[in-house]
Amino acid sequence: MRKFAEFLTAQNFTVYNYDYPSSQNNIAEHAKIFLEQFRKLNIESDTRIHFATHSMGGLILRSAMLQMSESECKQIQNIVMLGPPNKGSFWGRFGDNKIVRKFNRSLGDMSDLPHSFVNQLPMPEYFPPTLIIGGTRDGKVAKKNLPLPNEVNHRIIMVKSSHPGLRFSAEAMNLTCRFFENSET
Repeated sequence: MRKFAEFLTAQNFTVYNYDYPSSQNNIAEHAKIFLEQFRKLNIESDTRIHFATHSMGGLILRSAMLQMSESECKQIQNIVMLGPPNKGSFWGRFGDNKIVRKFNRSLGDMSDLPHSFVNQLPMPEYFPPTLIIGGTRDGKVAKKNLPLPNEVNHRIIMVKSSHPGLRFSAEAMNLTCRFFENSET
């Protein structure tokens, strides 16, 4: 997300680009680590926070928000999720294989099967307005798996991009900036 972070910085946002070894932990473990790091930032209580996530990052954020206080959650103004497997991905099914799980502890959490972590993940009591940006050439997350569960306040926009390409898409960056500025696209 470095290029995305650079773009947002150039648009006068203060950016913290959180990076993590995606395959080393399951999503719940990633969420715990993320929340610890987030709290270490000591963000002033009146600061408006915007999140831009890519793929599993959206699931980590959703999981972390379940452990946040109400005031921490309400400080989040809005969220942009790039290619989030909110309802899983077919490819996540391979993560149920014991051999694959040894090398990638998070993949099975993102299965599109009903028993997967992501399909059992409840929504936090408060969830801010969310823009989901999907790629028309995304071979990892199908359009039908992008939406948040339970009719949560969100909008989906598709852009011409692959799954990894969403992080470099000028259109996705511009949509994100516009949404952060006024929660509209």
